[in-house]
Amino acid sequence: MALHSNNYFEIFDLPCGFSLDTEALAVRYRELQRLVHPDRYAAAGVQEQRLAVQRAAQVNDAYQVLRDPLRRARYLLQLRGYPADFSGDTRLEPAFLLDQMHLRERMADLAADADAAAGLAGLAGEVGERRRQVVGELQVCFAQGDAGALGNAWELVKKLQFLYRLQEEIDRLAEKYD
Repeated sequence: MALHSNNYFEIFDLPCGFSLDTEALAVRYRELQRLVHPDRYAAAGVQEQRLAVQRAAQVNDAYQVLRDPLRRARYLLQLRGYPADFSGDTRLEPAFLLDQMHLRERMADLAADADAAAGLAGLAGEVGERRRQVVGELQVCFAQGDAGALGNAWELVKKLQFLYRLQEEIDRLAEKYD
């Protein structure tokens, strides 16, 4: 166990890569939580209690990053020297941006539709499929691992961020019709 490490993959004793066994990650998360949970240190000294809280928080943070494809991809790129904050770089292919605009227009049109819930569910499925495609492309880029592939991964992460935001907006809108 590498709880002393700051590398999330090392904390979970996992190979550092985009493709990972999410079930193994969840099992390891539960094991680590049992080991570092602050309740286990209730009778310990103040310093040990503080360390337990810090370790538990670190395990939680690491798990949240590694279990989510977008956050895991951003983390991997950060480990390879890319900036942690992608928000300033929104340059994307014009075709992708046009597609995003059309999807958002469809979402707005569906909100005014009498059968909005069904239409939004269909759109959510379509966006989900696009997210899965981008995640598949990310797997290939990280498996290749060279500078060109990592540059492509950077672009794919930006696309995936757009798709995540769109999915969140669709979900919020769909809640109004439930």
